[in-house]
Amino acid sequence: MDSSPEIGYRRGERGFVLVSVLWILAILTVVSVGFAHRAMLERKMAWYALDQMQAQMMARGAVERAVAEIFNKSEVDRYYGGGAQWGLEQHWAQPLDLLEEGGYYTDDPEHPLEGESCVFRIQDCDGRISINHASEEMLSEVEGLSFQVVRRVMARRETRSTNEEVIPYFTMDELRGADGIGEDDWYGRRGGEGLRDVLTVWGTGMLNINTARQAALACVPGLDKGVATTIVEYRAGDDGKIGTPDDHSFKTLEEVAERTGLSPEKIGDLNTYCTVGSTYFTIEACATRRQGKIRAYCTSVITTATSSPFSDQVQETQTVLYWREGVLGS
Repeated sequence: MDSSPEIGYRRGERGFVLVSVLWILAILTVVSVGFAHRAMLERKMAWYALDQMQAQMMARGAVERAVAEIFNKSEVDRYYGGGAQWGLEQHWAQPLDLLEEGGYYTDDPEHPLEGESCVFRIQDCDGRISINHASEEMLSEVEGLSFQVVRRVMARRETRSTNEEVIPYFTMDELRGADGIGEDDWYGRRGGEGLRDVLTVWGTGMLNINTARQAALACVPGLDKGVATTIVEYRAGDDGKIGTPDDHSFKTLEEVAERTGLSPEKIGDLNTYCTVGSTYFTIEACATRRQGKIRAYCTSVITTATSSPFSDQVQETQTVLYWREGVLGS
């Protein structure tokens, strides 16, 4: 058997080549698997990005649908012979899921809408007390607002910027952080209504008697304390629940005494502080994808008024005053 050094060298060379080839194949395999894994992750990220975009577009569409609901209400009222009042029993005040109503979005077999939602809710800002426009007398009646806090609010409303415009409260968080307002004041005591439930930075300063909470109505100066309860009970109808078809609303403030049986002395001067209509609305919309794992939200404040909520400058009607949107989940 030939065992010369040259033959051994050749065998060793072949072994080295074989090991090198195996290492190269292993490296290529790892690289290929890495590329495949990265491609899979990028594909998933692309689908998630698409779902996030779809959810956001659905939420925006829900807000636009709510805007149409508000803007078309006057035409619907005129068609059916209704008045200008805004009651919580009316269609605009009910939450609506566009996917249940149907006719808005096409169901994609690869990304079905089954189990998803696209809901909007309209809240009447004039059903709350505006800290930017309500009278000092009304603010003084709000439980949880001390005399010192009311004075600071009024002083803020009298403050002018360099261009002589009033510097208003832009968010409720500005009031939330004020000295003299505690947790019980803000959230309410023992499940009651707190400042967050009766105050707003929007509105005209006139309280809509058809949509205001009982705690807000109780703050109307000169109004007998039991009158707020009587008004809300009348609005609730026979079932005693607000926001149901048997609710009642007032077309004029003069109807309050007639329909509730209250005396003019107990009602006070409602015309000074109250109204039966609304012009400022908050719209909150939420849409989901991937069975609720992705949630997109969109919040907007609109007005059908002809003046700004923060200044004396005239605006066009049907104006969007605030817009905020985003996506939660991934």
